[in-house]
Amino acid sequence: MVARITKASNNSYEAFWRLPITDEHRNMIKGKWGADIANFGPPFGGASQAAAFLEHFVEDKRPWAHLDIAGPAVGNEMEQQGFGAKTLLYLID
Repeated sequence: MVARITKASNNSYEAFWRLPITDEHRNMIKGKWGADIANFGPPFGGASQAAAFLEHFVEDKRPWAHLDIAGPAVGNEMEQQGFGAKTLLYLID
């Protein structure tokens, strides 16, 4: 999965890089009562924490990726025009 996304990213000229999901990120999403999870943190959860949250909804051994586009989405007006869409098109091609 990583190799395919990297190739698609290179072809689309959109920069992505791999971030870790650590036990620290998994602990950050634990709710107050132990059984629940929440994707928030002060002031923002961050890409790895968001990935740890999404990890809970993926079946075992299914390849998946979290393409966090929040950073580019808050850039200048030109950067807000669908960052990641070209990479996804190359990925499904």
